[in-house]
Amino acid sequence: MAVPYIPTNEKSVVGGIHYDKVERGELSMTETVTIQAPDILREIELEKAAEAEAFTTNQQFSITVKTAVLKEAVSRVVGTIAVRTSIPVLTGLYMKVDADKITLRGSDGKITTQTTLYCEPGICVVEGEEGGLVLPGKQFTDLLNKLTGANTRIIVNGLKAKIKSKGAEVNMNCLHIDMYPQLREVHGSNSFQIPGDVLLMMYKRTEYAASKNPNEKVLSGILHEIKDKQFKTAATDRYRLAHQVYNLDGEVLDARITVPVETVAEVKRILKSTPSAMALIRFNDANVVYEIGNTKIYSAIYEAEYPDISRLIPARFDSKIEISSSLLKEVLDRCNLFRDITQDGVIAHVIINAKQNRMRVISAKTQEGNEFKEDTITQKGEGKDIVFSCNVRYLLEILNGLGTDEPIAIRYADPGMPIIIQVANGLADNLDVVLPIRTNNQPNNTEIHDFSPTEAEFDPFTERVAAYDE
Repeated sequence: MAVPYIPTNEKSVVGGIHYDKVERGELSMTETVTIQAPDILREIELEKAAEAEAFTTNQQFSITVKTAVLKEAVSRVVGTIAVRTSIPVLTGLYMKVDADKITLRGSDGKITTQTTLYCEPGICVVEGEEGGLVLPGKQFTDLLNKLTGANTRIIVNGLKAKIKSKGAEVNMNCLHIDMYPQLREVHGSNSFQIPGDVLLMMYKRTEYAASKNPNEKVLSGILHEIKDKQFKTAATDRYRLAHQVYNLDGEVLDARITVPVETVAEVKRILKSTPSAMALIRFNDANVVYEIGNTKIYSAIYEAEYPDISRLIPARFDSKIEISSSLLKEVLDRCNLFRDITQDGVIAHVIINAKQNRMRVISAKTQEGNEFKEDTITQKGEGKDIVFSCNVRYLLEILNGLGTDEPIAIRYADPGMPIIIQVANGLADNLDVVLPIRTNNQPNNTEIHDFSPTEAEFDPFTERVAAYDE
């Protein structure tokens, strides 16, 4: 392999390699080296020196916080601290200390979570000047979770932090706070408020339907649409659709944005600990900010336009049945055990006799020839009978999102048309759509022979007990 000649006035040594050795072609093929001209090396050294000088500080301060309070505050931002990244500072925990508050941040470069801990009497004490640093994220959070002392004290001297709690004392080297990325400020934004428990419910009932295909980036997000003072969330992967609405109070401009599903997951995580809080959502054409109590979540939004989903919802339904959601989930859980390794999930054939209040669920046969079948009684029904096939996982994810024992309504029109599932007594616009699957072994007949529901199960022990009593 030829090594390029580097001109120089003297036979200098760079990286342990003599230039004159290179000129004579005596460099071994097995030696791996990086050769740089003296002026380039000098430039790199100057850059490193400038960086080291810029990110130095003589700050000195200390904070003492109730350990339980500090743990709760750190837990709010730890979800977005990067684990693997090419930017080392993002693996750290941002901590800014002012006279009356402590600001914590975690960021993975896409989502930033910030929470503020106010220094109220008996909660937090700040001594010394104002300042800040970036603590080693994983080390600090792991240590904090193991601390058992009632209070935790952090003493900062320059870029070194000493953490003391009970008998524990740990020294940590930190990074300069100015190395941490700046927040994406949302200027010229639209905003509205929504109860935290409502937003949590809407996200739980829509995020499951977002696409997992990396080539469909916009479909991997959650559509947020405001129209005529109605807030809507929706998601689809082209095989199913989740759709939720909420009527807003006050004036708000119409808008349509797509929020990444990772951002929605982080918002859900925060809302689970504070479901009674109001959520303020501010957004513009590029970014969105959620304000939930003392916590803010910053994120970019997708630029691409979300496709029109209205055509996925059938305009008419000829038939409807109602059934207990918990009962149907139990049946589908059992059916889901019969997975064929040659298939992507379990395919269930569902036969419905609407007017007779009958339903039969049959699994597709596995490679070994095993098959599941179970009958159940529906609560009420109207319209015509139907047979359709569907991925069991899709149905279970809908039922898990509903999280209720209330009756659900299954609406349908013709075979091959989308199936609608929604809470029986819920809002008409809150619904889930599933597209049936076309299979070669789907039953051709809608009649259910030898109907034997769980409710009619024969119990031989009852007769024997009665005989003993006699």
